[in-house]
Amino acid sequence: MRLKIGETVEIFDGEGHEVRAIVVNENGEHDSPICLKIVSDVITSERSVKLTLFQAIPKGKRIDTLIEKCTELGIDEIVPMITERVVVKISDSKSEQHKISRWQSIALSAAKQCGRADIPTITEVVSVESVFEKFEKPALILIASLEDTAVRLQAVIQKIKSEGQAIDCIGIFIGPEGAFTEKEHSFLVDQGGIPVSFGKLIMRVETASIYATSILAYEFIN
Repeated sequence: MRLKIGETVEIFDGEGHEVRAIVVNENGEHDSPICLKIVSDVITSERSVKLTLFQAIPKGKRIDTLIEKCTELGIDEIVPMITERVVVKISDSKSEQHKISRWQSIALSAAKQCGRADIPTITEVVSVESVFEKFEKPALILIASLEDTAVRLQAVIQKIKSEGQAIDCIGIFIGPEGAFTEKEHSFLVDQGGIPVSFGKLIMRVETASIYATSILAYEFIN
């Protein structure tokens, strides 16, 4: 709203394309559009690996922080999930759409703030059991786990890189407060998921999501 003629701005379409433009006329009237002139070629952001966060919905406003920070770190898609131990209740489709709209707005604001040309997609809310009926199964499925048999996340990444595996999509599953139930955990393992450990410390839900996203983004997309 405070831009003047000749000032430069960056414009993006939310799908990975961005350009640089200059203001050619001021917004003299409160409701009149500002006019811009594109002065650069279209830049397209392309990634070889897609990161999807399958997130059990945490209570309170923790998911707001989670969406904001994971957007800044480079997550491509967030799939909110209702699991057996999720406290949040979604009464009907209207309530669900309201939440998704608000979450998508948070992602948009975070994308603007960090200079991303694309905006992560916030999908419909699903259950763990129906997730692969609704969405394509990632090439690599990681399950945040507190099990003693879980493999360190770093070890899994090192193995993938040492073997030269071509991974085009990674899905990370983060459970709710109290973790996934044994049934849910077994289902994901049966689907090819690898239980991974983030170390000895037990993290809050949003911390685990941010931690996993930052490591995977660093290793595979940044």
